[in-house]
Amino acid sequence: MPYFVGAAFVIVLIVTFAGLILWQEAKQSFHNTEMLAQNFAVQTEYADYWSASTRLVIVFSALMVLVTTAGARRMYLQTTESIQQQFNKYSVRILTASPVAMLMLDRNNVVIQANPAAKRLFGYPGEMLIGLSVQKLHLSYLDEQQVKPLPQVNSSVELVSESQYVRLDGSRFSALQSIAALPDMTGHVNHYIETVVDITDLKLAQERLKTLAETDKLTGLLNRHSGDNILFETAQRVRDLKSSDVTFAVIMGDIDHFKRVNDTFGHPEGDRVLVRIAAVLKEAIRVGDYCIRWGGEEFLIVLPGCPVAVASSLAQGMCLMIAEMDHQQVGTITMSFGVAEWREAENVETLIERVDHALYAAKHLGRNRVEISG
Repeated sequence: MPYFVGAAFVIVLIVTFAGLILWQEAKQSFHNTEMLAQNFAVQTEYADYWSASTRLVIVFSALMVLVTTAGARRMYLQTTESIQQQFNKYSVRILTASPVAMLMLDRNNVVIQANPAAKRLFGYPGEMLIGLSVQKLHLSYLDEQQVKPLPQVNSSVELVSESQYVRLDGSRFSALQSIAALPDMTGHVNHYIETVVDITDLKLAQERLKTLAETDKLTGLLNRHSGDNILFETAQRVRDLKSSDVTFAVIMGDIDHFKRVNDTFGHPEGDRVLVRIAAVLKEAIRVGDYCIRWGGEEFLIVLPGCPVAVASSLAQGMCLMIAEMDHQQVGTITMSFGVAEWREAENVETLIERVDHALYAAKHLGRNRVEISG
């Protein structure tokens, strides 16, 4: 475009300069005629001639400017259209060659182009994606109450978010979604490009890592790190409610004489005992309670919304179930338990100290029993 505008400007300058030259020549001719004329009639005739010549030059110059400007504009539009066609052609090539699923959308979020990677990802053969509202590819479309129009973005914004999609066969997957505007040569936005990167495997790997970080490998219970977080979160929720009717309790249990089991029967057998007892404890708790391997042969159970009397009853039941288990080679195993209820304005560290003291009181009083923190 700058080339054609510059050319038009040069042509206008040339025409204007030629007009000035003709005007100067006409003016000089009038001057000479005036000197030679002998009567008023002759002067008037030449004066009219000079005036007509000047008007002719001006009209001619204006006409040339209009013609030149119109031609330059026509050439600009033709060039712009050609560039836009090239742009569209290369856009299609990029879509086709990209290994990432890409959809070209119109302003109504209707798919107008889909590359091979998108067809493979969504499971739509041929041109089945074309003409489809992109919302139908989103999992939220399955629930009409959650259907929302996709956000429109301008040419300077790229929207990136995580989304859930559904394939033609109904299977679902998680993906990283990116939507960017595609402005034309004039800056108007009529199309958008949506890229979809399947992150299902990444999400599964994250879940596995999260499980490994929060779970005790031997017993499958929550580990000490998770237990700390659960204790603090439960205490914070109770504080936020600011009600004396809402509380929580904890139970701490320790296997009696567990060192003898390891020393007599070996650590592999001791591990099997831990696994069996962990399974019994997990089975005994309520829905919403947390069973944690606190460390070694110690277990902690967090019971949200549970008063101390209910917690003590649960601990008594656990104590009986453990004592009735037959560990074959090892024989009878017992556990001692301490129970404590959270007190208003108490911190988690103090609560753990109290339940620990209750546990060791049970040990001191003969083991295989439950003691409540006073």
